[in-house]
Amino acid sequence: MLQLQHQPIAYGAIPMIEAEICEKVLGQRSRYVKGLGFGPKPVSFSKSRCLSSEHKVELGNKLIETQLFVETQQQQLKTQQDRIDELDYTF
Repeated sequence: MLQLQHQPIAYGAIPMIEAEICEKVLGQRSRYVKGLGFGPKPVSFSKSRCLSSEHKVELGNKLIETQLFVETQQQQLKTQQDRIDELDYTF
């Protein structure tokens, strides 16, 4: 690939861009990620499902934690509102 990049260019010729050089050296393969050229290969379906499952568990745990936090905050808010009502009544 480096040899193609450093080859002299004939007068009036258009130099090859990196993507053209990669295609010439590596050939065209369907497993390349479309739009990303010759970079990363797509994650296999089984790996992506496994990662997705782990991600779902993590999100589920965060949801439970957030729900508990909201419940605690609501209880504190109710307690404070009751106290305010109590103080208003005394005046």
